[in-house]
Amino acid sequence: MKRNLCVLCLFFLILFSVIYAADDWTQKSPTVTGGTLSGRSGGLMTYIGGDQTIMFGGYISNSTDETWVYKLSENTWTKKSPSPKPSARTGHGLAYISGDYVLLFGGWDGGYDGETWIYDLSENTWTEKTPTVTGGTLSARYYHSIAYIGDDQVLLFGGIISGNNKVQDTWIYDLSEDTWTIKSPSSKPSARQQHSIAYIGDDQVLLFGGSDASGKDDETWVYDLSADNWTLDLNDSQPSAREGSPLSETSMDGSSYLVLFGGFDGSDRLDDTWTFGGGDYSLPVTLSSFTVQFIDNAPILCWVTQSETSNAGWNIYRGESEEALSNEETYLLNLSLGLIPGAGTTSEPTEYSFEDFFPVYAGNTYFYWLESVDYSGETEIYGPISLSIPEYEWPNPNSPEIPKPYGLHQNYPNPFNPSTEISFMLNENCIGNLSIYNLKGQKIKFLFKNRPITKDELVITPWDGKDEFGKNISSGIYLYELKTMKKIYLKKMLLIK
Repeated sequence: MKRNLCVLCLFFLILFSVIYAADDWTQKSPTVTGGTLSGRSGGLMTYIGGDQTIMFGGYISNSTDETWVYKLSENTWTKKSPSPKPSARTGHGLAYISGDYVLLFGGWDGGYDGETWIYDLSENTWTEKTPTVTGGTLSARYYHSIAYIGDDQVLLFGGIISGNNKVQDTWIYDLSEDTWTIKSPSSKPSARQQHSIAYIGDDQVLLFGGSDASGKDDETWVYDLSADNWTLDLNDSQPSAREGSPLSETSMDGSSYLVLFGGFDGSDRLDDTWTFGGGDYSLPVTLSSFTVQFIDNAPILCWVTQSETSNAGWNIYRGESEEALSNEETYLLNLSLGLIPGAGTTSEPTEYSFEDFFPVYAGNTYFYWLESVDYSGETEIYGPISLSIPEYEWPNPNSPEIPKPYGLHQNYPNPFNPSTEISFMLNENCIGNLSIYNLKGQKIKFLFKNRPITKDELVITPWDGKDEFGKNISSGIYLYELKTMKKIYLKKMLLIK
């Protein structure tokens, strides 16, 4: 039976896993559109969503300010012509940050640069930010490294600042708050330049190599954002000391390998390929419970995982017989209308809840299936579980007090245009994040982050239908997620223009 598994948003990862599994490099012969793609060095490239990467800048005969996007499924390089854009430069930092956005910081454009820019692929725009800087002075620099570190945040470490001085500072940029914040880890790598950084999941990044005061370096360090700590990672084998090695993720959840190629060891340009991680981070998706209850005239589905690996998300299906999933002639409803975001890779229990907002009728029995989808497109089905809708009963005037409405509530109004309100009440004190996603699982906006929530407090949060950049979003179905340390709540809403 054909089902929409959002394979388009996973296509790049599927293709890459096939290429990598062959243990081979494949030279491509791409079509080039929009301009001439000249040979260059120092043109940084990073993932930008779907099956695409973006490249900016570098050195041809001089520094360039070109923006190029490569699409794997079409094997095509396309020159973009955004205006405005960063100045021509090399030695800058470029990293995926969320959705189809990337962040650029610093570089050498004839002098030390300290600008922060965001590129939006869907709009083909570079936007210079004027972020708040807290905790210290963020010096202009080049030959630093930056990497995605979860949610809509990027980590920056080291580089060269004015006076040709190497530094060892650690910074976090938060897109939703447009803020650079200096961190104060108790231990950290030595001051260095041209090191390599990549995301390994669970709010952690890995740093390798670079050049410090003693010369080329072969150390491996891991930074944990939640602990604000750099840890030296000791390995039985590792690449030789070097600088300028390209290092990249092969997934954005940390469950797959990092790939490192080449670099300069002080005498030779290297051509060796190394991988890090992969199986070290692999954990099975373990579902410990899957239930459905009829609450406040709606079916509420709840499920708990004990651990997840590469879990892109979930689909929920509903039918009116136990054979609905296997019988193509039996009507089956996909309630999720797009992938419900999963936890990626985690060894901690994760709780989910989902309200079936499609009509149900008194006296009928409905069957539900839960489908997990990983980043390679592999799926696993759980269920069915069943729910019988009770016949309507008139309220008993002598019934006890109605319990408090704990949980994430349906937004109001819904459908909405141009604004709506999201409310919730929890039965414990905690810290929470409230976010908006599109049906591809791309984060549209943080409504709040790390907000203290008081038990029994009714929290009402307005949303004006705009993304992080203040742009009006298009009509369609969107997801809103309340996430605490113990539980994830998820519901849908509809914007109509």
